[in-house]
Amino acid sequence: MENQQKNKENEIKTMNKIVVIVLLGMIIFFSSLIPMRIQANDVPATYFSLFFMGTLCFFLGLFSSDIVNKSKKEGSIRFEFVENSHRRHVDVKLPEKATENSVGYDFFSPEKMALAPGEEHMFWTDVKVHLKQDEALMISPRSSIGIKKNLMLANTIGMIDPDYYGNEENDGSIGICLYNYGTERALIEKGGRIAQGTVITVVHDKIPGNSNKRKGGIGSTGQ
Repeated sequence: MENQQKNKENEIKTMNKIVVIVLLGMIIFFSSLIPMRIQANDVPATYFSLFFMGTLCFFLGLFSSDIVNKSKKEGSIRFEFVENSHRRHVDVKLPEKATENSVGYDFFSPEKMALAPGEEHMFWTDVKVHLKQDEALMISPRSSIGIKKNLMLANTIGMIDPDYYGNEENDGSIGICLYNYGTERALIEKGGRIAQGTVITVVHDKIPGNSNKRKGGIGSTGQ
């Protein structure tokens, strides 16, 4: 399913490129005809070329704007699958927003798991996030997880740094550890929404002499 989705996205991108190239080629062709028509005093043909070229420019702008708007709406432009050498699961989903105005991206469970009371489990999502240097991804529990299933994040809240992306240990795979604080067994279905990630802007204080670089994954920067 994942490969089919990627192939479909690549086909759409290829078709978009072809359409843009064709439109640009037609615009260049008709623009090259205008000087010749003017020299030949062919007024009707000149006006037709100008009109047709203007129409092509309009559709090119409209099409390009549509592509840009669609790319802005796609939450998956921030999220990627980790490299195959770091994958733990197959057929996983990228995080996505439940509604147009949702603040957080919902993370989906890559496996089916039952948690007994007092038990915790780490769900490795096989997903990494690309962040700017002044951004972080805050992982928090979904309200339905806490209210309906008595589950919480074992670390209460998670914070993904920009340099966690592509680290040597796990390529930036985001892990979500759930803990059952209730008195009944809680079942998590494969594909169920288990947490949400919210991109936030942060302010970096420059610390003199601190040039440390991240190399590992969770807990690699200290205990």
